[in-house]
Amino acid sequence: MHMLPWRRSPAPSTRGAPTPLAPFAAESRAWCFAAASATGAGHLDGDLPCQDAFQTNFTQQRNPIERAKGTAPLLVTVADGAGSSAFGAAGAQMATSISFSITSALLDQVNWANAGAALEHVLLSAMWRTRLALLAALDGASRHTQRVLDHRLFHTTLQIVVAHHQWLGVAQIGDGFVVAETDKSIVQLITPRREVEYANETEFITDQRLRHPTITIIEDAQLSGFAVATDGLAQIALEYEGHIPCRPKAGFFSPLFDGVGSRTHDSARLMRILRSPQMVQECDDDLTLIVATLPRGAASRITT
Repeated sequence: MHMLPWRRSPAPSTRGAPTPLAPFAAESRAWCFAAASATGAGHLDGDLPCQDAFQTNFTQQRNPIERAKGTAPLLVTVADGAGSSAFGAAGAQMATSISFSITSALLDQVNWANAGAALEHVLLSAMWRTRLALLAALDGASRHTQRVLDHRLFHTTLQIVVAHHQWLGVAQIGDGFVVAETDKSIVQLITPRREVEYANETEFITDQRLRHPTITIIEDAQLSGFAVATDGLAQIALEYEGHIPCRPKAGFFSPLFDGVGSRTHDSARLMRILRSPQMVQECDDDLTLIVATLPRGAASRITT
């Protein structure tokens, strides 16, 4: 596995099982994926909506070489609206939609034969462009309604993940995490840098003074799967050293990769996991999970 380091760029209710939201599943010649969100038990107690949002699909390829191969990059955008923000859910929806559109357009410029530097540039550019577009939309709404819409009311984190061929690219602002699978081994936990004072503190793409996003690029011919999650799943899915997440729990993720890789695309199964008694007991926060893996026959680890 070859991982390129990130680089900095100048800033241009009654308690019960969580309510399921938006299960989705799909496949292509390159990837199978399933995705789901569920409202956290804590939010149900407070009669609050789910403040997570995600968008997942294959991007359109105008590049004739890539289009001829019959594959397309899989793009995932995930956001977690701040519980302390009145319109955190709206901020998360806007961030995922805007970032998906921007990143999809930028990906069409990538030469996937040697994509490392180009993919890093795309992800970094997409993050800053998303921030500018999101803040501009809020300012435009302020002018239209003649009401001041404080950006802090729409605080949200954001993760952008791209997978294509042997490449996995991740851009992150705030909490949330990505797990990569290689040759049937859970080998990589990708989390944002920790530059905050308190364990439960995070950053938002709407912050007035935003630090540089964390960019991680992995190149590995044996890349076989990945998962993207909001921080609501961290305590149950990750192992910690003190307050720092250090590795994924293979016992949590391996069955998920195997299930999606079986081509059943059982998003209902993924939803049942998010609604299980264990999740309700241990996870107060909203839960979002996207799991992607290569279909049978597309990777050497899978036999037909």
